[in-house]
Amino acid sequence: DGNGSYIVDRTTETDNLMSFKMVNTDKYNYQKRNNGGNNLEGPVSVTTAPTGAFTFINYYRDYNDGYGIYIDGRLDVTTTNNDDDAITGPTLQLGRHAVNANQGLYGELAEVILYDDVLSTAERRRIESYLAIKYGMSLDQTTLTNYVNSAGNTIYPVASTASFNAYKY
Repeated sequence: DGNGSYIVDRTTETDNLMSFKMVNTDKYNYQKRNNGGNNLEGPVSVTTAPTGAFTFINYYRDYNDGYGIYIDGRLDVTTTNNDDDAITGPTLQLGRHAVNANQGLYGELAEVILYDDVLSTAERRRIESYLAIKYGMSLDQTTLTNYVNSAGNTIYPVASTASFNAYKY
């Protein structure tokens, strides 16, 4: 729809729509249309995007389940897939809207990791732990998530009496 500050978008207006953007000035939105150009939908985050701090964002589409957005390792919002139509993924670009040059990202991206499949919870936690440790950031602890290594072994348990205080940028 052209509204918002696009973090990820298709490269041309004729490609299928699968974008991730900021809407309402402070919410994340994963937006898509099906291959026929219909059924514009997608979740908008409940949590406000922080300013002045890096944040881990993971958005996904599971064809059989729906859509969701994780913020700092915690599932923030999900929505069901209201259509059974396929979406052929377009060529993506970072930081710019497909048509409107002034609808791009105003901010910084430290790293982007893309997968062409839905990650399992264990895979997602390994990646989040890796990034948290790499960038010295804390994961949201309301979900009591251990920090794990690439093999899935706990390297810092959240149940520990010691405090893990990662520096927030």
